[in-house]
Amino acid sequence: MRILAAWFLTALLVSSSGAPVLPAETVDAEMAMRVKAAYLFQFTRFVQWPEGSFPDEKSPIVIGVLGRDPFGRTLDSTVADEKVRGRGIEVRRLGQGEDSYESVRGCHVLFVSDSLGPGLDPMLEAWREASVLTVSDVEGFAARGGIVELAPEQGRIIFKVNRVAAERADLKLSARLLRLARIVEPRVNE
Repeated sequence: MRILAAWFLTALLVSSSGAPVLPAETVDAEMAMRVKAAYLFQFTRFVQWPEGSFPDEKSPIVIGVLGRDPFGRTLDSTVADEKVRGRGIEVRRLGQGEDSYESVRGCHVLFVSDSLGPGLDPMLEAWREASVLTVSDVEGFAARGGIVELAPEQGRIIFKVNRVAAERADLKLSARLLRLARIVEPRVNE
């Protein structure tokens, strides 16, 4: 029953954004990017940011992409004309993140590209208490202190959540989202 419920909610999350639900076969790169873009958008529906995270009631939810942008126009088209709790969605490309902490200021969701490589751990440390939902497809991202890791598994894209990191960032993740996630324990030094 849990597997069926997880499949249904995942299908709902992904299909409501216009992106197709993944079959159990191997994921091709273009489809994977569409699904990851859909996840980034859908996560905004299941996260509550602390008071003061937005300059005003009309400010958009900002999805930042730090490092090499793997999405092209896919992310922009996924969020175009969408609203979450009355807020529009804005996509910002932040480059390679030389000034990592300052570059995420104003973002609510941050996709961290695999192009950042060895510089990832100091960045995660700098963002520990920032109220930003950090997301990446870098293997081990959630265990290293990121909040959400997108990972391939048996031809699908699943997501792993580090609840400790989310709590530290003062983000409230929906119980529905957490039921679908694979919960990851942070490394001991977390």
